[in-house]
Amino acid sequence: MIAGIGALALLAHAALYRRRWADDAFITFRYARNLLNGEGLVFNPGERVEGLTNLGWALLLTPVAERDPLSWASGLGLVAALGCVVLLARWCRAQALGLPETAAAMGVLTLAPWLPYWSGMGLETAALALVVTAAWTRYPLEAQGRGWPMAGLAMGLAPWLRPDGALAAVVVGARHLLAPAGPRFGRRAAGAAAVVAGLAAALVGLKLVWFGAILPNTFHAKVPEGAWREGLRYLGAVGGVAPLFTALATAAVLVSWRRLPAWIALAWAGMAVAVGGDIMANARLLVPAWPAVAACVALGVSRVPWRWTATALALLTMVPLTATDELLALREAEGAGISGVQRSTKSMDTASLAPGLRGDWAFPAAWMLAHAPDDATLAFTELGLFGYVNDQRVIDPLGLTDPVMAGRGGEGVLARWRSFSDRVDLLAVDVAGGWWRRHVGYLRAEGWLALDGCEGLWVFARGPEPPAPVPPARVAERLEALARRAPRMATLRLAVEQELRRDPTCGGDGRRVDPAVLADPARWPLPEAGPGGLQPGEEPRGAADGAERPADGAERPAPAHPDALPASCAEAQDAAARAWRGVARVWRTRGQEDGVRAARRAEAAAVGGTPLPAADEALALARAEGVAVPESEAARAQTEHVARLCPLSAPAPR
Repeated sequence: MIAGIGALALLAHAALYRRRWADDAFITFRYARNLLNGEGLVFNPGERVEGLTNLGWALLLTPVAERDPLSWASGLGLVAALGCVVLLARWCRAQALGLPETAAAMGVLTLAPWLPYWSGMGLETAALALVVTAAWTRYPLEAQGRGWPMAGLAMGLAPWLRPDGALAAVVVGARHLLAPAGPRFGRRAAGAAAVVAGLAAALVGLKLVWFGAILPNTFHAKVPEGAWREGLRYLGAVGGVAPLFTALATAAVLVSWRRLPAWIALAWAGMAVAVGGDIMANARLLVPAWPAVAACVALGVSRVPWRWTATALALLTMVPLTATDELLALREAEGAGISGVQRSTKSMDTASLAPGLRGDWAFPAAWMLAHAPDDATLAFTELGLFGYVNDQRVIDPLGLTDPVMAGRGGEGVLARWRSFSDRVDLLAVDVAGGWWRRHVGYLRAEGWLALDGCEGLWVFARGPEPPAPVPPARVAERLEALARRAPRMATLRLAVEQELRRDPTCGGDGRRVDPAVLADPARWPLPEAGPGGLQPGEEPRGAADGAERPADGAERPAPAHPDALPASCAEAQDAAARAWRGVARVWRTRGQEDGVRAARRAEAAAVGGTPLPAADEALALARAEGVAVPESEAARAQTEHVARLCPLSAPAPR
């Protein structure tokens, strides 16, 4: 009975998010679609880059990749979440826990937004939670010869769904070996180990043969230096939503430290710290361990005399979780449109023709579908839906699906920009976002053409001429494919039709950007905190590469931001020398660690728009920032910066 009530509670909670999806899910759908169409497991045909972390999920969805994979993925996620409820209820019964303890476990699992929210987002999160829960709930029974051998299969499948799924086998295996009593290497244990090893070997073999690497490209793009600091902040932010419940749940995990669910919970918390957390809402990284946390709460309730009272108090402390940012934003969206935070999680079909149309990235996706030639290469930082509805080659500026932009080969910021600019024909960008702040100088200096804009979303073309119009028959074919692939997104189809009519409101309350503003780079939005781009005022690469260079010592024409760069070769050389003398001084007096930080700040001064004469002050700030980068990277950036101003006599950094 209690399992049935838990299932109903989960369904009711998940219904609050039924019209949402995660933008990253469409990255997986594009991989699955290309595999279905014979291109292989790739984001762009011919590019074998593992730009997803849920390889098994993509394979599972391949048969439906051309026909509404979002609905299939959401349905499978909801079934997986219900499976977690059933497994947890059966575990409570196997542990001889009573009704209060089981009610506490069900309440923690279904009333918190973590599992209900992610069950319908289109990602693998709920499925991973199911196999991890099957591993730790089933293995102790199977080791005693009870029940069907499911745990080994679950542990073997978990890494296919997400790399951190390998923790399930590691934790269960360690617990088995360290168990104080019982059979260590029985037939069941050997069978489970063989299944896990076989599936792990198959996964590693597939990755090496097809992608040429074991770690996905997303690892290089997402995991920052000093990740553990960001990871601790991530745990603090998750726990800060309901601090009293977090304290009680942490105490329950620590009290139950001898039990397998406590090991699972601690392992996933450690993983979240190690990788630097996650930018997605509602504790996505920790969801696979959430049933284990619920089990620990049940074990904690079993240790106190007034169990119903303890259950009630535990659930009451969860009340703040029902007012999370996502749920409050959903209510806001239903009443008055969608805020910018909602851009990649609110579904198109509920955006209507209100501000949410812009907020859901409909404008850039629709613009490209209506205007981009078939042979164009596109780019947008939110590449999920954007890349799924457009069949052209898509470059990810953030590097999830592109090894160069992820910096896997040690590419510096200048090398990454050059690679990006050489390959991209049409770029969509949020002019209020971080990527714009870092790259606006490049766009200005290299003559990128602003073609169109809706509120803060702009479209650029590389070169002086816009692309040729797409024939109406081809647009009709694209719309037909969109209706087949994403039937739930009626608003996106409307956005394309309105784009073809040049609707001045972009289909909602948003307004198109004044063409005069688009045509004048001096009127483009500037970052709020000053220049801040990687190369504000950077000269076109043609000049740096030898086209019509002035004589040695001659001053170049003033760049777009004359106050952001030295005016002459002499000033550039002098500033570079001062900056690198400062780095050397810090290195000698404060040691290697502070010296590396100072070099990092010097790089920022060279390529981030800071006037180079102020580099000494920047070096002082570096010591407080704690951001490390190899000295060679900063030196290379400084050298290239000076070389652009003094191409015939660029000095080496000192």
